[in-house]
Amino acid sequence: MNETSLDSLLSATALLTTIIALLFSLWYGEIKEAIDTQPPRHREDAIDVIAKLRRVRLGRATPILLAAVGNVLVFFPPAARLGEASLASILSGPSLDRYDAIVAAFLAVYVACLGLAWLSLHQWLSLTAKLSALRSLPRAADTSH
Repeated sequence: MNETSLDSLLSATALLTTIIALLFSLWYGEIKEAIDTQPPRHREDAIDVIAKLRRVRLGRATPILLAAVGNVLVFFPPAARLGEASLASILSGPSLDRYDAIVAAFLAVYVACLGLAWLSLHQWLSLTAKLSALRSLPRAADTSH
């Protein structure tokens, strides 16, 4: 890759990752609150909680997850090529002559992108597990013996 395309690659990756991180941070409190919601004892009492969890999962966690995973997939080919070349360079012996700050910065941003995707997936799965647990609550009539 030439220097101009590396600069553009770094700019695009950093911009998209920043936007996703901003949305993640803006919606984190709402998602975390939904995950931490204490379940009621009966399914009939969980209707509002289930609706809130569905709304948060669909309107907050899913868009962040899709954007983060999409970002990882879009930039995977250049990250793999540059990572492989960097590793080969390191294994052939350290040399400041071969060091490229743009490549290092791109790989650092890509690792941050992977982290965001992992955290987003974890939150989405936590919301899904919470919804599943709420759906399996007993009915009030089933426990009133």
